[in-house]
Amino acid sequence: MNYHKLTPSFFISSQIKISEIDSLKENGFTDVICNRPAQECSANEDPDVIREAVEKLGLNFFNNPLSNGQLSLDTISCQKSGGIKTLAYCTSGTRSGILWAFAMAGEIPTPKILECLVEAGFPMPHLSDQINSLAEDKSQ
Repeated sequence: MNYHKLTPSFFISSQIKISEIDSLKENGFTDVICNRPAQECSANEDPDVIREAVEKLGLNFFNNPLSNGQLSLDTISCQKSGGIKTLAYCTSGTRSGILWAFAMAGEIPTPKILECLVEAGFPMPHLSDQINSLAEDKSQ
């Protein structure tokens, strides 16, 4: 499995497979967040199938699908988990990175958020204004 580190406790990846679930526990993950809507998935990628496999290992699973045009403050806030080490996945990792960036607005300085995305291989400088705006809203 190829996952990308945003922080020491938060990683993103493309769609995970059932055959890769065991490696999540072996690598210390405690939480898995699915940001991919079920209608985009094949039967063996369905969030319920992944949930069952993840929970069998004693890991936490959160279904937080993000469809085109469906971004909301609820979806952003659900991107956070209280786990020790979290993996968020979607089709390519991009949606998971965007949700993480917005969830961290106001908690981590915007330049650091953008730097983490670049280091993970997901450069998104165009998010700067949106991150700043969310950070400002959170501070009020």
